[in-house]
Amino acid sequence: ILQDEQITNFMLIMAYREEESSPIEDAFFNLAKANVDLKLGGLDLQSVVDMVSERLGDVSNDSLLDLDELCRMISHKTQGNPFHIVKFFEMIKEDGLLAFEEDSCSWNCDLVEIQKNTMIPDSVAEIISRKIKRLENHMQEFLKLLSLIGYRFTHEMIFDMATEISNEEGSPEKGGTLNLDMLL
Repeated sequence: ILQDEQITNFMLIMAYREEESSPIEDAFFNLAKANVDLKLGGLDLQSVVDMVSERLGDVSNDSLLDLDELCRMISHKTQGNPFHIVKFFEMIKEDGLLAFEEDSCSWNCDLVEIQKNTMIPDSVAEIISRKIKRLENHMQEFLKLLSLIGYRFTHEMIFDMATEISNEEGSPEKGGTLNLDMLL
């Protein structure tokens, strides 16, 4: 594309983390005639409060939840990175450190445990790896089989493999189904 003389205008928009720059990005920057470097910082505390509040719903009457302290902690641990905020929020819910109590209709949050025992993963690969490790053994085995196919497969292929595995004699999933939510 860059060598085609008929193309007079070309704009390439790339997003990357400075610490994860690769030779490909460097090559693109060297080829570009105009380069605008836009550095994005983390969200401010009020934006973090807005994100968390949106996920929790109306917590104005919730006496058990210290929303400000929770948001300060999330902001500090994620450095305001929106992707990490979402993943961190999901992680503390999955770990039971933030849970909605049906009886009292309020959120229960263990701020001490969150502060002490939660680390935000550094990369998307770590987040996915953590999710895979939490899966049941038969689901991990299913993912290993899918990895043999490669990175491209259709929903039909996944469904056919899951059906075949579920119907195998002696399979712990016989008569049941594999939970494929993570894959879709």
